[in-house]
Amino acid sequence: MTAMGDHERGGTASLDQLRPLERTVLSFIWRRFAGRPFSDDHLRTLIIPRLSGAEVQLGVLLLRRRGWIKAASKGWNEWEYCIPFHKLGFLQSSFGGLQAVPSAGEPSKLLQEGRAGISLDVFNTLVYAEKTSLAVTSRGVLHKKHIRRLEEIAALSPNDLDPAVLRFTQHEAYPPQIALILDLLQSLGLAAIQSLGLAAIQRHGLIIDRRALGEWLELSREAMDNRILFILMERCTPENPAYQHFVWRLCDPSLTCGRWIDPGLLLSDSHDGSQKEDGAGTISRLHAGEAFPWLRLLAGCGYIDLGENDDGRIVFRWRMTPLPALFGGFANSEAGSGRLYIQPDFDILIPPDVPYTLRFQAALFTERLSDDVMSVYRLTRDSVMEAARAGIGPEQIIQLLEKGAAAGFPDHVRTAIVQWGMGADDSENRPGHRLQLGNADLADGADGGSSRYPLPWSLDSAAAVITERAGSIGEAENEPDEVDERLPDIRSLLPDLTRIPAMWTKDWRAYHSSTAKQMMEQALALSVKLEISINGRRMEFIPRELGRNPWTITGALFPPGADGPESIVQLSEGQWREMRLLIPGSV
Repeated sequence: MTAMGDHERGGTASLDQLRPLERTVLSFIWRRFAGRPFSDDHLRTLIIPRLSGAEVQLGVLLLRRRGWIKAASKGWNEWEYCIPFHKLGFLQSSFGGLQAVPSAGEPSKLLQEGRAGISLDVFNTLVYAEKTSLAVTSRGVLHKKHIRRLEEIAALSPNDLDPAVLRFTQHEAYPPQIALILDLLQSLGLAAIQSLGLAAIQRHGLIIDRRALGEWLELSREAMDNRILFILMERCTPENPAYQHFVWRLCDPSLTCGRWIDPGLLLSDSHDGSQKEDGAGTISRLHAGEAFPWLRLLAGCGYIDLGENDDGRIVFRWRMTPLPALFGGFANSEAGSGRLYIQPDFDILIPPDVPYTLRFQAALFTERLSDDVMSVYRLTRDSVMEAARAGIGPEQIIQLLEKGAAAGFPDHVRTAIVQWGMGADDSENRPGHRLQLGNADLADGADGGSSRYPLPWSLDSAAAVITERAGSIGEAENEPDEVDERLPDIRSLLPDLTRIPAMWTKDWRAYHSSTAKQMMEQALALSVKLEISINGRRMEFIPRELGRNPWTITGALFPPGADGPESIVQLSEGQWREMRLLIPGSV
């Protein structure tokens, strides 16, 4: 074993930098396994045209060095491999790009219009967590009253999730949609459930990471949607490679926003990787009905609309452009610059282009009424008094609304804010009082203030306050036990040449029949190729199976250097003349 060099850890070689052997091996592994883990046993049974087993092993090692395959210890000197998730989109784009997919036409029936959106569910959950101390029980789960409230807040429904098909972190104490939203908070680094026992001095509950929250609110809605979609693809897609290929095809750039598409067309473009192997070892293809749970999840999260044609076929259309999710979802479009509209009836209208920092600030001293194309919040006596008790006084509320309003600030609304804020119990507004009742991690340690809502009012100081992340509703499934930081030496994959006569690899010549058979058997044992002469023509041969009584060798035969198909042939003693072993060269 040799340590991986810094240049090998520092980054991943681009696909254009890969050698033909590496590209071929990577393409077949991606098609066969997608992002599913595979073992050395899987690799030994992986047959790639024109490549010997030793060449496949060499290709995998080189891909590990270049960052396209990672390894994890499964214990007892067993290793498991997989393509890193964030690489799958690039491989879909390079190896699995779709041909032109025709539009399906307008459906006769709209089954489900995309909901308000998962990014709003995440946003509203964060607002609730900021305004309320989300304590946990001795079992480390949120109290039932908070769970019920989160159910009311979320637009995502239990009907949008099929836990029997979708793969996501679940918890028996939570409804599936709440479990998923809490898991997203953890995956995005925004918050985590922390339980450190019952001691009063220990912090416990839903802990918000202040820096991550500030950075998240700076994103545009489009960037939020794409980042969440990328995480959903990683954490919810079934392990079935066929399913994973389908999910990635949905993000193909040809499937533009607003076009109705028959998902069956994305299944018909099948290749090696769009098949699954059941317990009996037979091969079956993914069917449209099997893919429906994923489409239903996307609709529940606000990404697509679902319709039905006259013949009962399901169709869908994107409500957004999914292409950024193909490459990690990290591009950020310009954040909006919209303003609020303050109504005489105390409603505050929030158009979709209002920055989320401003929306978050407004949400802290209002009550949310609805989220649609336009979100509606309302100023109430209770909401203003609660904000005042937490440290946001009426002067701050008025200042924010004056800065954020598009036009007009009714005088009676301004007056009511002052009166309601002054009506808050002064005894509850003493420095630090509410912090003892709430979540100490929400304190703004930079200025020593007593506000329980420090972030929106002081983004610069809040950026210095980082909450410790600990615990979650559960651990991600199938995470590597131990990432392999060391790589075997390439020479360990090659046969010990000292045990093979030098002439077998160097000399192109005819051998006695017994020696010729021995060389064939040696090539089979070493999983290497041979170069042989058949009817005066130079060919390459990969032995696959040995037969006895009579002696035969079955394998793949093809001309060297050409890209043509290989032929599976069975050779008997004396059917070839000159020969030599082909040992993969070290790199």
